[in-house]
Amino acid sequence: MIIEADSIELTYGLKKVLNSVYLRVETGKITGLLGRNGSGKSSLFNVLFGNKKAQNQHIKVNQKVCTKPLYISKRIAYLPQTQLLPKHISIKNAFKLYEVSLELFTKDFPDLKIEHNNNVSRLSGGERRIIEIYLILKSNTNFIILDEPFNHLSPLYVEKFESLFNEEKQHKAILISDHIFRPILRLSDTLYFLDKGNMKLINSENELKDLQYF
Repeated sequence: MIIEADSIELTYGLKKVLNSVYLRVETGKITGLLGRNGSGKSSLFNVLFGNKKAQNQHIKVNQKVCTKPLYISKRIAYLPQTQLLPKHISIKNAFKLYEVSLELFTKDFPDLKIEHNNNVSRLSGGERRIIEIYLILKSNTNFIILDEPFNHLSPLYVEKFESLFNEEKQHKAILISDHIFRPILRLSDTLYFLDKGNMKLINSENELKDLQYF
């Protein structure tokens, strides 16, 4: 599966947020997106998912132009920066809703002691984020977007998810961004940098240093 977004133009009032942005994401590769706060990363993700309509956009899946938001096809799952799961849903029902194996999750995270009948509101920020990432990552979709997934996570869990991402990319197209940039550098097969609405393909870490990102 190949997803291409081309000539994305998004403006809020007089402010241009995205300026003729091009992005390619494909199955078998993890595509990383870095950028400073306010650079337009979340706006781009929302345009791709279909939550937001840009003034100009061309999105293609396997060379076919998409005329409807991608979320309608149910081939895409999106983890936003904000809380994904309702506070009053039980953990067990959340896994049922996303059709993801709770038993497999327990095997993948044996040290995470969580009462499955409890509501999401009983979880810590880190526990909730682990479950949300897992649900999106293991969802029955072809394309997943993760916006700041590693917030609240310890390095141990970040490392665990890096392994899971590399497993899932074999049959999913993955697009990920995080201000914790080292995992993004390790994970990414393709890396883009978004700065003031302008996209740049990054070929080496030195390019990020030249852009004064570090």
